[in-house]
Amino acid sequence: MGTIVVSPKARVGRNCRLHPSTCIGEYDGAPTLGDNVYVGPGAKLFGNIVIGNNVAIGANAVVNKSFGDNLTIGGIPAQVLSETPSTAQGLYPDELFSSL
Repeated sequence: MGTIVVSPKARVGRNCRLHPSTCIGEYDGAPTLGDNVYVGPGAKLFGNIVIGNNVAIGANAVVNKSFGDNLTIGGIPAQVLSETPSTAQGLYPDELFSSL
């Protein structure tokens, strides 16, 4: 399938989904991911960045800057693709959010 690499200095929020071949690495600091972040296959996140809550990161994206809440990002380097949160894209089972 592929390895998942997460820096021991990274902080990952609740209900995050990491797919194979992803890397959350260090470069002058490590990423902080909010809650309900979806990291697509092959995505690379590095540096002292903050990813907000409910963010979907597309496959093979390279994320080296911070992004706010409720977004879909992707590309090399990553940019905002839409203002659709990860929780509205069917990336998580509905029952996960029924009590929120």
